Amino acid sequence: MHHAGNKVLAALVLTLGAVGCSSTHETLSATSGVYDLTVAGERDACSPTRLTGPMGTAGVVSHGALLTLAVPDLVSNTPMLLALNSATGYADERTDTLAPCTGATLARGYSVISTSASGIDVAYHESWSGMSTCGAAMRAIMPAAPSADCSADLVLHYRLATTCAAPCQILVTADGATACHC
Repeated sequence: MHHAGNKVLAALVLTLGAVGCSSTHETLSATSGVYDLTVAGERDACSPTRLTGPMGTAGVVSHGALLTLAVPDLVSNTPMLLALNSATGYADERTDTLAPCTGATLARGYSVISTSASGIDVAYHESWSGMSTCGAAMRAIMPAAPSADCSADLVLHYRLATTCAAPCQILVTADGATACHC
């Protein structure tokens, strides 16, 4: 997956069937494979506004009660692996410190809101704080960062493009291409 102008810096491999989990957890009706990712804005108080629209392809691995998604990562401009499981209600929250700012953070929350054999929808919330401590150096590292404290609510829409069955792997190459590799 990649934004226009952003390239994946390293190869990323997601292995199917290599994750252990308990059969007592609720499972989702999601399929492992390569998905087309589109981001839709729900509410955005940030300036500049968050990037929406088609984002390219993204790898998804569904194994029992565990769902692993490649999601856009605003901190590094490369995909981030997000592991969601039934024990947490298929949700996750994380907060990153924004260097070289003093005390600035990016808090993000993810929650699966629907799944089917053809797609997955994930509610995504981001909240930026301490942005007044950021200068030109941070803007050079993260040009899409907002100019002031703000928050945004988006939905990540994953739509199945190619199924990858075990023992295949989902590979994201250095140029951002995602494919099944058997």
